[in-house]
Amino acid sequence: MQYILGSPDGVLKRIIGFNGQFPGPTLTCTLGKTMIVRVTNDIQEGDEPTSIHWHGIAQNLSPFYDGPQSITQCPIVRQTSMIYKFQLFQSGTYW
Repeated sequence: MQYILGSPDGVLKRIIGFNGQFPGPTLTCTLGKTMIVRVTNDIQEGDEPTSIHWHGIAQNLSPFYDGPQSITQCPIVRQTSMIYKFQLFQSGTYW
């Protein structure tokens, strides 16, 4: 993830993008399978840490992979990566 220019609300500004795009790429996985996602913090400014919160996805066996930094997981510091790995216990589409 890194800053890119975008206008999700109609006003051009710097926003966080994934693989140079916003919204990020669609992730598709099968119910019961394990999702594995590598996130690299390429935020260009200072030492800004980050994390990913998986909206609506139950983290029954992996609460330490459910975002907010310094609450349920350690932050991903600049120029490092984290691999999120969790089993999907529900079906559906999430944002």
